[in-house]
Order: sequence, then structure tokens, then C-alpha cells
Amino acid sequence: IAIWSLRGYGIAQEGTIFAAGKWGSHKLSYPLNVSLLVSFFRLLDGDLLPGSKLMFPVFFLSSILGIFAFWRARGLRSPWPELGVLLIASTPLFFFHATIGYANLPMGTYLVLGFLWLVRGVLEERAVAFAIGGILLGLAAWTRIEAHLYSVAGLAAIMLVGGGFRRVLKVSRRLVIPWALVSLPWLLFFYRYGARSSQASQASSSAVIKLLSGEWHPDSLIVIGRYLAKSVWDRSVWGLVFPIAGLVMFLGLRALWARRDMDTLVTLLGAVAYGASTVFLFYVGSFISQDLGGWLTRSFPRAAIPAVMLLIVPVILIASRQAPRGVDESPAIVRSPG
Repeated sequence: IAIWSLRGYGIAQEGTIFAAGKWGSHKLSYPLNVSLLVSFFRLLDGDLLPGSKLMFPVFFLSSILGIFAFWRARGLRSPWPELGVLLIASTPLFFFHATIGYANLPMGTYLVLGFLWLVRGVLEERAVAFAIGGILLGLAAWTRIEAHLYSVAGLAAIMLVGGGFRRVLKVSRRLVIPWALVSLPWLLFFYRYGARSSQASQASSSAVIKLLSGEWHPDSLIVIGRYLAKSVWDRSVWGLVFPIAGLVMFLGLRALWARRDMDTLVTLLGAVAYGASTVFLFYVGSFISQDLGGWLTRSFPRAAIPAVMLLIVPVILIASRQAPRGVDESPAIVRSPG
């Protein structure tokens, strides 16, 4: 409430985004996308209930529909897209965040759908897909500051699978330019008005100073690793996502590598990139955290929403393509050259 809604009310009340520096918490160090959406509802009708609270289930529904559309565009037929939707919708953490006012789910929606649109741009050579994907990743940066890191990791994952230096160079321009046009204005605004009060800036500065002085904090990586090994099997948080993903990967990863389905490889690599970004953020934060274990318990699952939601995309792709003939009648999928 203090980070997003109250700042949105202040913007509506004073008619300027700089009101967010006086209303609520964190001043201008947090991006203003969600707060601006709240201010729209406030100006429209006073934000009568459910009002701006509808944003969060709408973001969740958008995630489900966008991922479903990607599966259908890649040739999947019933029942696989529907089973994928069921897996997403039944994941407790996703559903829970569709009912509360944190910005992690909105950011995850932008990151996942932006990534998938960029993948479609590469595979289908569609300029409009590059534009949509870049805009969505840019809006993620207007939602939470760490989205810049996730976007760079996702862009790198796509370019790694692009194949060939010239093709990667061509693709990279289409990938980066739309994203930069949307995200850089906020980054400049943040540098000018929000960086001094930002926890992210403080953690980054502290990490750089300590790393340069030889303090690598290996114990922090051990704590994070132990937490991950335990938490991924918590069904009250992740439902059946990781048991299903583990089984599908075990049965189908060898065939995936042999087939070289580009859409599956790049979405799997994207999920890994998003997951590594999440681990990196908590490693950097460990340089100023006084209770890393407690912080992981409170915050890591919601920070991992983009990675886990994106992971479900290749899991369903692999499962559908390992199904017996007659279960999935999907046409041939675009594969890598050779």
C-alpha cells in the first residue's frame, strides 16, 4: 500500500509524478508504472473498490493468455496448451500474487510475455513482434528496477541461440532498440532523482567495493544453494511445477538436444537466465543483508516468479513433442539450421 497505492494517490492529488517523492515510502527509488496505474483509477472514480486492485488478477490473466497464445503459435494442439494453463493457474504462489498488491507479478508478466514476443520475432521474422517484445520489457523496467537485469539476461539468451555472428548482430538491433527506447528514460530519471535513496544502489555499491577488496562472500552462495535445494519442492509455494518439470526434463531432454527445436531451447535458456538473475540479485543483496536466510524465505519466491513462469513454457513444449503420435498432432516446428 505504501509503496504503490499511496504514491499513486499522491500523484493524482498533486498532479505530478514528483509527488511520489513525498507520499508513501521509498520516494522515487521505485519505478512508477504501478503507481501511475493506481493514480489513473484514483482520478477516474476515486478508486472505488475493486478499482485498482483489479490490476493484479488482470496481469495474471494476461500472463496465462499470452503464454497460451505462444504455445498455439508454435503449433501445439489440445490438450497441451490447456494442461499448461492449468499448471500455471494452479501454482499457489502465482495465484496468491494475483490477489495482493506486490509488483512482482506485474513485472513477471511484462518479462515473460516480452521475452516470448521477442522469441516469436526471431523465429517468425516479424518486425511487429520485436516491437511488442521490446515495449513489454521496457515496461517491466518501469515496474521494478531489477527488471533491467532480467531484460539484459533474456536478450542475451535469445542472441546466444540466434546462430552466426551476422545474424546475432542483425537480431540484436531489433531486440535492443525497442527495449532501450522505453527503459532508458526511466533509468535516466532514476539516476537523477532516485538512486540516492535506492536499496538496490546501496547493495550494488557495497558489493562492488567488497568484491574489489577480496570479500567474495562464498558462504552467501552456500546459503542460497541450500535454500533453493529445499524450497523448490515446497508444494504450498510452487505446487507441481518442479516435480513435473524434473520428470519432463529427465524423459525428454536428450530428444530435445537431438531435435534442436529452437523455440524450446531458447525459452529454456531464458528461464535459466531469469533464474540466474534472481540468484545474482540475492547474492548482491547479501553484502548488506543482516539476515540472508530470513530474507530468502520472505522474498525469493516472489522474485523468482518470472523464471518459474517462463520455465513452464519449454516444459509443455517438451512434453507435447514426446507424446505418442495421435495425442499431439502439431505440425513440424521451426528448427535450427542443419
